[in-house]
Amino acid sequence: MMLSSKYLLYQRIFAFLGLCCLLSIACLSHSQAGPDDSLYSIGNPHHKSKRSFGLVFRVWEGRELSLSVVDLSYREPVLTPIFHGPSSHRYLISPDGKHLAIRKETEVVIVELPSLTPVATFDAGPAPTHEFIAHEIEDDIEWSPHGTQLAFVVFKNDLRVDIMVYDLQHKELVTVTNDLSRKSGLTWSPDGRLLAFAVLPACGRVLTECDLTHVTWHIAVSDLQSPQYRLISDETTLPKHAWFATLLCNLSWSPDARYIVYQILCPAHGPSTMGEMFVSAVNASETALLTPPARIDYVDYYGVTWSTDSHYLLIGYARTNLADLEKINGYILFRVGEWDEGHMVAYPTLNPPSSQWDNQRGYGIGSLSGVSRGFLIHWEGEHITVLSEVLPPLFLDGIWIDGDYISILENRIVKLVADTGELVELGVTVDEKMELIGTWGER
Repeated sequence: MMLSSKYLLYQRIFAFLGLCCLLSIACLSHSQAGPDDSLYSIGNPHHKSKRSFGLVFRVWEGRELSLSVVDLSYREPVLTPIFHGPSSHRYLISPDGKHLAIRKETEVVIVELPSLTPVATFDAGPAPTHEFIAHEIEDDIEWSPHGTQLAFVVFKNDLRVDIMVYDLQHKELVTVTNDLSRKSGLTWSPDGRLLAFAVLPACGRVLTECDLTHVTWHIAVSDLQSPQYRLISDETTLPKHAWFATLLCNLSWSPDARYIVYQILCPAHGPSTMGEMFVSAVNASETALLTPPARIDYVDYYGVTWSTDSHYLLIGYARTNLADLEKINGYILFRVGEWDEGHMVAYPTLNPPSSQWDNQRGYGIGSLSGVSRGFLIHWEGEHITVLSEVLPPLFLDGIWIDGDYISILENRIVKLVADTGELVELGVTVDEKMELIGTWGER
């Protein structure tokens, strides 16, 4: 029996109205779900956010190394292994968390995170391991602050080292230096416009002809626009030593990029007991000694922190008093430009070398001497305030993210909110061998 055309029309109208009603209910339910629920994908048991963000951990396993990521964009964070390779390679995560640089024996490789999709590969020669016979090359790969450029050294003949920079945005490889010299300690200025490094100029046609009793390391700065770099350290101020340990290391830019602090007498392994801290002006002929032996005695370690406004420089140290072999910890505070007037800040219970600083907000976290507790301090202007000396012993290779310190307590990932001192567990259990080395994704 045939249905009338009028009946078919009514049927279609009612079906359309029913569909509209269903869509209205769905939209209403979605709008009442709340801002939290709208961030997560439907159907995923872990409720993943639209933006991926996580932590990257490194695990040493003898001669092998693995990388794992903890995805914090889940309500229930997930730990996922992503990489496995030789522990002899160097692995460096970009500050924006988007790329991983791998320094292998003869090449540098850049991959995306966390997919490990290859981006670029460069011939870098055999990885330099020692400076003559006494020093390791420091920071032979270094990301720019925004993660858009990677600087790396290329080892060549006659102990020569040159510097290359790869620009990820423009996909360009730039030759920064091309001369007979040694370089080390690649360090970007805070704005990413300048690259500083330690350099040992050649004495003749080849470096092996150098008379080491007349060779002085310098701090150099390049703007990447020309192969000619500038020496900013004053040769008359830097000490000369008739032995190998004259490498400059631990370069630290002031936030306004006007000064660079660095250490001299850097050995291949372990802290130097004779190294001193110097500062050089980037655009003026000014080099000053900050830590003369008469004031500090034999120093086992230095730690450098700049105030956000670049007006002050704080140097934390641990030293051994040669008279009674007593270990002494402390700080020296300098007002920029008044290097001879630095004054001691005595906190004998605090261990400055075992500390991590948030230079954006002036907070510091570290360990107390002789006890298994931590401290939280705040530095503003000339004043250091101890906020807490009863923190649990947090893992001190953590990272600062927007005023929070992300670290490990025992086998759990935790977050210390510096403004309040609150300790928050992030719901992730990790292996005790895991080392927090960076972040990936958007935050």
